[in-house]
Amino acid sequence: MKNTKILSALLILFATFGFVSCDSEPVDPVFLENWEENNPDVTGGSFQVNIDGQQFTAAFAQAAFEQGILNISGGSSNTGGSVVAVTAMGSQEGTYTAQQTSIMYIPDVAEQLFYANIDINAEPGNNYNGSIIITDIDTVNKTVSGTFSGTVYWSVPGDDMEPVVLTGGTFTDVPYTGNPTPDTNPDAEYFTAVVDGVEKDFTNIQASVTGENVQIIGLLLSGEAVQMLIDADIAPGTYQFGSASATTIAYQNLSDAYPFDQGSLTITNNSGGFITGTFSFTGTNFDDETIEVTGEFNVEL
Repeated sequence: MKNTKILSALLILFATFGFVSCDSEPVDPVFLENWEENNPDVTGGSFQVNIDGQQFTAAFAQAAFEQGILNISGGSSNTGGSVVAVTAMGSQEGTYTAQQTSIMYIPDVAEQLFYANIDINAEPGNNYNGSIIITDIDTVNKTVSGTFSGTVYWSVPGDDMEPVVLTGGTFTDVPYTGNPTPDTNPDAEYFTAVVDGVEKDFTNIQASVTGENVQIIGLLLSGEAVQMLIDADIAPGTYQFGSASATTIAYQNLSDAYPFDQGSLTITNNSGGFITGTFSFTGTNFDDETIEVTGEFNVEL
């Protein structure tokens, strides 16, 4: 089961959910603790980026592959100063864009407030930007190199802070911990949906079995998600949501939740450690606004 696949990226996701609802949300303390503990032992490699026209060169840089996700960060000191952190939702050489990336700029670690590449004032689906290109993974010397860029936005709603533009970001021969896990079958697991005509590829997937039920969640770092609860032993066939076999389904973003009014689920396979199917439903929020969602999935249990 791939429940742990997105734990590292969720540190940033939790911060994203937090700064929507709080006046002043600090950087996740786990992030800071790991940064301060690990930096003194980091040597080699380089990490630099142009921040609103000013060159930033990190004194320390670190990288880690965890459950198929690459996290890289560079800081001006181990106890203070600025930190830039980037996350690519993958562990292979290639280009990662929009919801496949997380880019974070912390101007002052002591203040614990940050910029992130999510515009909380933009429409969901159009609020994510940036790119990370992993150009080289040296498995012999255990270093990683690449480039990144993006626009990052202040994390505290209501503060009159202009976005910050990061350009020309590079990380070169940064030592990494963990192990890259090449995806030998990238089509084995997927969760996609069309939400009011907009296609979504939920590259972060969770599946957890609790008692007689299985909860399946397709998640984007932008805060968008589709989650459903169904019978763990559900047999191939078509079911109406609200039944004993297909209990519930909902779509949510950072500002609203749309539980189903009506809809159906078709299961085509529930064997060999995978559950496969399609779904379609109409959801309504508390303001009586409705959306139409259709999707398909193949999820490892």
